[in-house]
Amino acid sequence: MRTHTFAMLTPAAIAALALALVAAPGAAHTPPPSAPVAPAPPAAAVASDPTADAVMRAALETARAQCKAPAIAAIVINADGTVLAQGAVGVRRAGEETPVTTDDRWHLGSCTKAMTATLAAILVREGVISWDTTLAQRFPDLAERMPDYVKNATLKSLLSHRAGIVANIPGQALLQRDGADMRALRREYLEQVCRLNAPAAAPGTFLYSNAGYVLAGAMLEEATGRAWEDLMRQRLFEPLGMASAGFGPPGTRGAQPADAPRGHRGGADNPRPVEPGPGADNPQVIGPAGTVHASLEDWGKFIALHLRGPRLNDGDTLLGLTRADFDLLHMPAGEGNDYALGWGTPPRPWAGGTREAPARTLTHSGSNTMWFCTVWAAPAKGRAVLVATNAMGNGVPQAVDGVAGRLIRQLVASAKELAAPAEPATR
Repeated sequence: MRTHTFAMLTPAAIAALALALVAAPGAAHTPPPSAPVAPAPPAAAVASDPTADAVMRAALETARAQCKAPAIAAIVINADGTVLAQGAVGVRRAGEETPVTTDDRWHLGSCTKAMTATLAAILVREGVISWDTTLAQRFPDLAERMPDYVKNATLKSLLSHRAGIVANIPGQALLQRDGADMRALRREYLEQVCRLNAPAAAPGTFLYSNAGYVLAGAMLEEATGRAWEDLMRQRLFEPLGMASAGFGPPGTRGAQPADAPRGHRGGADNPRPVEPGPGADNPQVIGPAGTVHASLEDWGKFIALHLRGPRLNDGDTLLGLTRADFDLLHMPAGEGNDYALGWGTPPRPWAGGTREAPARTLTHSGSNTMWFCTVWAAPAKGRAVLVATNAMGNGVPQAVDGVAGRLIRQLVASAKELAAPAEPATR
């Protein structure tokens, strides 16, 4: 797997980029086609705020000029599901004129991880599995073949990158096999991890691991008898009204004009569009670590869930989750790193709290090396900024950060918060 790092990124963002492209030639990317439905946020309503619209447009145009990406889009959402501002500039496919729209779908890469962790929390709340369930308990027939660190890895340690699991499994044979039976492929993935006798890091210490998220997804599959993709659709996408959400690259291969943005290789300086299909994404098997796509508005519905969760009253739930469940998802899982369960949680003065004790944010970035996206959410403020682009390369994360920072400064933070001595608005 190729790994990209950028100096301006947080540890969570840098680690997100480790989910690099390993899709194999000839591999198909066709996703497979109940839970109580909790109240979703209200249908998104765009605020008719000319100031917010002007800020959004200026931020996007500046960033696109800076990084030369084919397209870039962003949205600012509130906890109640309303949209303060949104915009999209550029084209779906480099070399063509079809413009992107605010309804277009974007590949979310490792921002999928927060969704996998949320799905796990739902199943834990229902008693289907527990945070302390180990791989050995969930796969007893494989336990004798598991090294101790694999045997003892818990669902929570996998989702917090503290199980000692390697970042990505070596070799390409399994990764080059997509297919309909994803449960069987993820079980094989676990078997390959079992061949690695030594942990990649001491269990309990932080090591960002896409492989760990695949194993967590396999645990949820084994506990329910359903593929991770089906669980995501039924337990998250449908209840939240995320109609645009799916898996792999969006759009139809060869469509003229392009019916969705295309990811691009070659960096933003020389973008080459990649049509949906073979080679356009990570292999399906590593879906729990990062293959979801969605429109920004639909992604915002998921983010709004996490803005609202910490504000729940006693006895109230969202998707069956209590305030305590959201608090656990957002709480750093160990010393020395602010990574929680699917989220980085660095404190920022603009996110609320006090100058001495700034509130924690929820953040993550994602890339499969042909797309890049980032989210910065402030639960204490009830507001979040989401940005996505259909390219990757030097300058792209910085440009996306520039959009996020500008929107935070002008649409999220107060003048008092911005006056506080602090780190940059985003990274």
